[in-house]
Amino acid sequence: MNIPNHIHFGLGFGFKYQYLLSTLLHALMIGNNLLSDKNKNEACQKYMIKKLAKNPSIHANVPIFMKNIKKIFPEIEKLNYKKDALLLLEGEDGFFEDINLFTTHNESSKINFIQVKGSDSASAKYSLQTAIKKTLNSMLKNDNAIIPFDLIILINEEVTSWYYLKDIEDRIKMINTILEPFIQDIKINPSLRTKIITVFDKYLNKVYLNGGEEDIFEYFETKVTKKQYEKIKLILEENDESLIKNFNKLCMIVENTKVIDKLDHRLIYLFLKYHYGNDKLTKILWNIEMKSMSGQETTIDYIQEGLEKIGFDSSLIYDIKFTKKSSETTFKKGKIL
Repeated sequence: MNIPNHIHFGLGFGFKYQYLLSTLLHALMIGNNLLSDKNKNEACQKYMIKKLAKNPSIHANVPIFMKNIKKIFPEIEKLNYKKDALLLLEGEDGFFEDINLFTTHNESSKINFIQVKGSDSASAKYSLQTAIKKTLNSMLKNDNAIIPFDLIILINEEVTSWYYLKDIEDRIKMINTILEPFIQDIKINPSLRTKIITVFDKYLNKVYLNGGEEDIFEYFETKVTKKQYEKIKLILEENDESLIKNFNKLCMIVENTKVIDKLDHRLIYLFLKYHYGNDKLTKILWNIEMKSMSGQETTIDYIQEGLEKIGFDSSLIYDIKFTKKSSETTFKKGKIL
């Protein structure tokens, strides 16, 4: 079998990666879970290793790949599709990500927002770093970020280390990086703007590194003059959508975000070929591409009924926003597998 570096479905790399990943998630939830069955797991690994041996140009570690799936989606082998999990692809911008996994495992309702960012360009590192920041910025505007959620950003190449948000220092740096343009846009004295940026950085270091709990207004008051504080207080409260509101939301988003690289698309492809067989897999992927990108309307009632069936918290179901036109009963993007 020839394993192509790029499996084309008529769209770009990111879309292809997204479809493969959504099919992988679906496969792992439909009751025939390879990850939770030792014999099937080992058989799948042997199959993948055997196929890779015929393609020496592809360097991939199959056991690590299998472990990474569990690491990225730790509950995936416990989920039962359409019983305590529902998968929505796409969705209108500002409300959903590429893949949206609704779960009620352990009676805890949550949305797993999954953003797939793929690049095969020479400047992949730069473009993917930009994409990570863009995704976090988009979550600031996401109306559904009020629902308990995790955000997983999957990328196919390595980026600069702190973009993985693995430790506290990484998170502080990311929060400051995204917050600074908001502050730079405020029309105030440059020295006061610099002071605000500096105090935010010190506050984050105190709260994150030292485990402190202090009201941010009170903290600002101790770090600037009385005259500066009166001006800053107005800026913090009255800036577009409130600088403090964006700051608090951004901290929460970064805390709930994982950035994962190199869940190899070629290994996802082999995993699925073993699971489904070539003909069935081809039909599934074609179905996903055609329906999720066709612009066909999906009724909001249909999705809400699906959420009710998996036991999603009823007090949250009707808080979920699906479209900018809130009076409409349908939205054009979105498909439940």
